[in-house]
Amino acid sequence: FDSEQAAPTPHPKILCAKNAELPAEAAALRNNLIKAAVNGRDDAELRAHLALIAQDYQPGVAPRHPLVVENAAAAALRVITAEAAA
Repeated sequence: FDSEQAAPTPHPKILCAKNAELPAEAAALRNNLIKAAVNGRDDAELRAHLALIAQDYQPGVAPRHPLVVENAAAAALRVITAEAAA
């Protein structure tokens, strides 16, 4: 992705899409993942949601810092809030 399509985030492997329209099915999957994260679901459930979104996702070792999941959920909520405000 180039800088016109995606912006960096604090995590080197996570990008934030710019001006992208997400198909309804993909948006629903994303929203389900965010809801699961916000509701404190366990890692296994979050990984299952990720696997539905990213077909080539391969679960790895649990993150060393639990805040990674919290920060990702907070960032995703900001995206949804911004989309709703637009």
